[in-house]
Amino acid sequence: MELSLIDVIAQAFFQYQYWLKQSVLRTQTKPREPHPDFIRWWGWNRPGQPLAAWSVGGWEIPFVAERNAIEHAAQMADRWNRIYLRTLRNLRDLRRYCVTINNPQQVNIAADGGQQVNLSSPN
Repeated sequence: MELSLIDVIAQAFFQYQYWLKQSVLRTQTKPREPHPDFIRWWGWNRPGQPLAAWSVGGWEIPFVAERNAIEHAAQMADRWNRIYLRTLRNLRDLRRYCVTINNPQQVNIAADGGQQVNLSSPN
């Protein structure tokens, strides 16, 4: 169980980092757009001229509006961060909660398939 939770934590952390990077990239840099020469060439349909297809930019525009793309990246970062924290909390709880008996009067103990034994404090 622990190894599974650790695996989920690692995956969620890397997804959170990825989407956080995408969110920053989409808000702080210009999107890549087709180069004006390429658009002109495409309109003229003149093959054979070596032209740069894209202008300089840090990311490609998804098939949604720019504002929606930025919001999507922020939502995904938040979603993966919540998954990470929730799984981390589950791992902590798995490790934390063990049975501790303080001041027992009587405790019933049974092993797997074994006989139940009643223990009581000598008073």
